Amino acid sequence: MSQAGLQTAMEGVNLLDENEDLISFGPCFGQETLDVLICRLSALGLSYFDDFVEVVADYPSWCQPAMSYAQPMKGGGE
Repeated sequence: MSQAGLQTAMEGVNLLDENEDLISFGPCFGQETLDVLICRLSALGLSYFDDFVEVVADYPSWCQPAMSYAQPMKGGGE
């Protein structure tokens, strides 16, 4: 998938960060907006949970959450 295709699907949502493994967008407000984004990403052939997830969290301004990519374990374990 091209990055341009992904950016088109995520139109209206800011690109927060990217590296060679992950691209993060946000913030996204409201269930309706999230549903639209899930439909757009699914239309690109991406699968919820295997290829993308939503992260919903409340945290204080002094806390900076972070995520990273973990290689799947051999043998199909999660």
